[in-house]
Amino acid sequence: RKGLPTNYITIVNVLSSISSSSALLMYGMPVHAHIVCTGLESDEYVKNSLITMYARCGDLESSGLLFNISRNITSVTYNAMIAANARHGQGEEAFKIFREMYYFG
Repeated sequence: RKGLPTNYITIVNVLSSISSSSALLMYGMPVHAHIVCTGLESDEYVKNSLITMYARCGDLESSGLLFNISRNITSVTYNAMIAANARHGQGEEAFKIFREMYYFG
């Protein structure tokens, strides 16, 4: 089947299947490019799924960049970034984000 548009649900499901550095290069980055081209990067669910995908694939720097450029940070976004840091043994950074969420969120 060809020509069916993707929506945020499709993208979130695809992103949840990407969990290694090789999959990030082969699938994750092209999907991220598709997200930008289709304007879905502003969707909260997509944004949080991107943060989680990059972290699962070992790219905490990209997760942080997406978090830092986010305009509307919700508790879900904070939790995605806290979990990303915790997953990579960055407890101090996770706690820093928690404090930021508590004071500013």
